[in-house]
Amino acid sequence: MATGLAVSTLILLYVFNEYNYNLFHEYAESIYRVNLNYKQKEHNFGSPVIPAAVGPSLYETFPEINTFCRITQPEKGYLLFDGKVFEADKLLYADSSFFSLFSFHLEKGNPVDVLSGINKAVISSSLAKQMFGQTNPIGKLIQLNGQQNWIVSGVAEAAPPNSSIQFDVLLSFETRYNDPTLFMGWNGGNQYQTFILVNGSFNIDDFKKKLPDFLYENINKDMEGTGFSVDLLLEPISDIHLGSVVTGPTIELHNLRIFTWVAFFILLMACFNFTNIATASSLRRAKETGIKKVLGATRHSLIRQHLFESVLMSLIAFVGALLLIELILPHYNALIGKNLKLSDAPTGFHLLLILLVLFTGLIAGAYPAFYLSSFAPAKVLKGAFDNIKRKYLLPKSLVLIQFLVASVLISCSIIIYLQLSYLRSFDKGFESDEVITIALPSKKAQQAVEVLKQEFNNLSQVNNCGALTDLPGAGVSMNGYIPEGMENPVMINVMDVDENALDVLDIRIINGRNFDPSFPNDRKAYLVNETFTKQFNYEQPLGKRIQRDGNLPIIGVVKDFHFNPLYESLKPLIITMHPYDGFNFLIIRIKQPINDNLTNSLYNIWRVYLPNDPFLINPLNTYLNDVYQNEYSLGHLLAWFTVIGLLVATMGLFGLVGLMINQQLKQLGIRKILGASSLQLLFYTGGNFSLLVVIANILSVIPVWLFMEEWLANFSTRIPLPVWLFPVTMIFCLLLAWLTILWQALQVNRISLINVVNYE
Repeated sequence: MATGLAVSTLILLYVFNEYNYNLFHEYAESIYRVNLNYKQKEHNFGSPVIPAAVGPSLYETFPEINTFCRITQPEKGYLLFDGKVFEADKLLYADSSFFSLFSFHLEKGNPVDVLSGINKAVISSSLAKQMFGQTNPIGKLIQLNGQQNWIVSGVAEAAPPNSSIQFDVLLSFETRYNDPTLFMGWNGGNQYQTFILVNGSFNIDDFKKKLPDFLYENINKDMEGTGFSVDLLLEPISDIHLGSVVTGPTIELHNLRIFTWVAFFILLMACFNFTNIATASSLRRAKETGIKKVLGATRHSLIRQHLFESVLMSLIAFVGALLLIELILPHYNALIGKNLKLSDAPTGFHLLLILLVLFTGLIAGAYPAFYLSSFAPAKVLKGAFDNIKRKYLLPKSLVLIQFLVASVLISCSIIIYLQLSYLRSFDKGFESDEVITIALPSKKAQQAVEVLKQEFNNLSQVNNCGALTDLPGAGVSMNGYIPEGMENPVMINVMDVDENALDVLDIRIINGRNFDPSFPNDRKAYLVNETFTKQFNYEQPLGKRIQRDGNLPIIGVVKDFHFNPLYESLKPLIITMHPYDGFNFLIIRIKQPINDNLTNSLYNIWRVYLPNDPFLINPLNTYLNDVYQNEYSLGHLLAWFTVIGLLVATMGLFGLVGLMINQQLKQLGIRKILGASSLQLLFYTGGNFSLLVVIANILSVIPVWLFMEEWLANFSTRIPLPVWLFPVTMIFCLLLAWLTILWQALQVNRISLINVVNYE
């Protein structure tokens, strides 16, 4: 029971955390994220990342909006202080209203003006300890990405695990207005999430009626004739994690449903085991029950006594569960990529735990309580009992349910493993083995691309080196283009590369040619993929033109490759040689697996040209595996749940077989006297249970089929459900059941024939 409570609590802690994202904010019910929906004839395209001017315009126009806050998408960067470099994984620009709109805790600094003005930085408490130790960091100067100096104006506590906004460093948003290369108006510069805080007079239906005129004046008037128009969508902050209208859920809801059901069934299995073991021990308490009834105890008082004992046992088990949780939680957090703590859970979760313990005690003790209290005193004191078969009906049903759950867990775990293995081996259309990536974290690093490529190519272990804006496999950005033959812009994925990147990734040109630096016009030309030519019906794509910042030609067609995750089908892609803001990664094809010698050689070259920039190197496959981290976590968790489920199921069978042997000891002894062999007694004892296991596995086919078809439907490339899996699972469960039965049945060989003969 302690094991069942511990596992269920850990699962529910995770599920509760996911369902309660962003609810810790004091004004959560009044905070909305502003999304824009770009409409055109062919399709709509919603985005939570919008222009900078939207928030201020809303605030100035609508009095029901109290304040607004804009934040940028998280970026990686590095901070320099006292000659040391510190990496920051989540660096955001945020408006001065950040700490008044959101309920993040500021440890040092004034929340009103901590982000007011230019070049102010609020750092997380963990980063402050790394950089400054016990020294007060307020007022210290730090350098960002080897360029600007920033004043540390505050120290903030880390964001809770169930926050959609996570940060290591917050930078004052006003600073961005000093950069003339940034678009801070309505048209362009889609880089910001915008949140508004509304007051009590806000009515969303009335607000929606005012939006068409507001949007026409600010943007739609300028977009007339382009085929585009813009809608504004308000989204409660409580919805953006599990049900965003523009980005979809951050985590799949059906995964949470699977986890919830697993928690429920593992707890039920633990309850069933308690029920079976309590029933197995009922004969030892039968005379106690009979005597109490003779002395005047009522059935209701006996039921209350046994239920109280069961709830007390559940409370004791919960203490054991808490100890198990403390031991398991660090490993569990590492597995799911969270930092969950029981102490940080809201009051509602702790109340849920109390109800869970009471529920466990009552469910586990209900059958034994009613069963024991039903004994007739005269029969009990004489050693006589009612129909054995009727008494075994519920325990056998419980064992059947346990093996049903275990079979479902085994099958689901195997299918997830097969699908993830399939994704690893699937031909993505590019070669990621023996390819390493180096991030370009600063403008200085981006400007050093050509000299770094030249130096790296001189190394004997390097085959080729290229540069690109986005690593393929996780998705690339989109822009509006007008392909020849179309009248209105179409949102199309775009990827910026140099002349070497496609060769490094082994992406083949199937028509035309690759970019060539010796042709200056190639910087204003395009490559497209096969899907692009099919969607726009280009039988002869070479020479066709695409409009965006000019009317530019297509010079080549690449073979389709999966630049998006394998959840998504292949889509049109435009490849350019002219990145808007510089390349973000170097990619290097190496001649053998990466080793310390190569890493050191690359690092030494990097330090010559970029002594203050962090050296961030990773195999491309590591990056691709991160794309499917949720799926890997699901697979690992289900594998562990499967082991626990099997353990609990076999314990339940162990208890029930022990119950049967104890209650049929005389019958089994007489059979042995009459010549039954140990093997015959084994089959007699365990034969019925084999049928239970078979029935459980047959019934498991339906939920496995439903759950896994829904899960696999998320992938554009997937395996078919393997039919062979179900008989294999059945055979495994049968072997496990027979091993459990064998251990108990061996006790029959120890029956004393004299005791059997003389039992009366």
